[in-house]
Amino acid sequence: MALLNQLYKIHFFELPAKYTTRYSVFLRDGGIVATSALRMNDAASTSVCFEVDKYEKCVAYSRDAPCELENLVNSVFDDLEKRVGDK
Repeated sequence: MALLNQLYKIHFFELPAKYTTRYSVFLRDGGIVATSALRMNDAASTSVCFEVDKYEKCVAYSRDAPCELENLVNSVFDDLEKRVGDK
């Protein structure tokens, strides 16, 4: 339950499914505003998934994810390493 509460706290269920695309806005000649999307398909990424019954929410991220998500992932892995080390 503590992990589920942390997921809600960082708004995990509202996050987009992928943070592997970098968007930018720029000004073209003539004053036209344009956008571009750079897809980083070959960049290393981490996927975080939550699944209960038929519901599943996954978020794939690389370096541009919210720091709260990365911190949560690190704390979960640290906790798992401690539990395995205690056995």
